[in-house]
Amino acid sequence: FGKHLSKIVDSIDDPAVSKDVLEKKIKDVDERIISLMAHDPKRKINQIRDLLWEHAGIVRDKEGLYEGLEKLEKIKEEISSTDKNSLSDNPKDWEIACNLYFILIAAEAVLKGALMRNESRGAHYRKDSDEMKKEWLKNILYRKTEKGMELTTKKVGEISKAVQEALEEEHEMDYHHLE
Repeated sequence: FGKHLSKIVDSIDDPAVSKDVLEKKIKDVDERIISLMAHDPKRKINQIRDLLWEHAGIVRDKEGLYEGLEKLEKIKEEISSTDKNSLSDNPKDWEIACNLYFILIAAEAVLKGALMRNESRGAHYRKDSDEMKKEWLKNILYRKTEKGMELTTKKVGEISKAVQEALEEEHEMDYHHLE
């Protein structure tokens, strides 16, 4: 993975992009994925799936979301050490470890975003805040910083005239998007 991306980095001829910085980032991701491979990534993915369902599922509350974040941190601690002798050379294991790498990021984003959004909206119900709040008509934006994941909000833009007209005319799709 890293070697492949390194070839791509070498082909970049843009002075705004530092090849040294990109190569360092690629090496960092490579090392993290190798670390994940040594910790039964399939089992960890299942643990995270269950954690999200229990703590950030359809019905949630502040206490449960905090508990979910604590459990996620414990999972991250468990996989922070690596015994390189226990690594698999199976490409499928590498793929699963890559998935786990991104699932860890997504799980943190879901938990922190749900904690930040102190309201019930759509299909998600907050037991500790059961009403939709007009001031929460915004999107939550995520960004990686030196301190970790940073969350900010941005007001939702106005609905375009064409979409508003379609809503008023009660247009419906003739098919389900998964069919």
